[in-house]
Amino acid sequence: MAKHLPSHVSNDPALATALSDRLISDAERAGFSPWEVQEEVDSVFAVILAAMANTEGGHAD
Repeated sequence: MAKHLPSHVSNDPALATALSDRLISDAERAGFSPWEVQEEVDSVFAVILAAMANTEGGHAD
């Protein structure tokens, strides 16, 4: 996920929506239903928005 996030702090809901949509599409191509993803996290949008706002952790290797 980190390689798709902006390198700067952002709270852009349009970007978070686009990344959420991409995540769901990628999951479907990998054989997961959107419901399976939603079972793991309450809101893909909220997780991505929180990741975009994270200034402490940096990007994963």
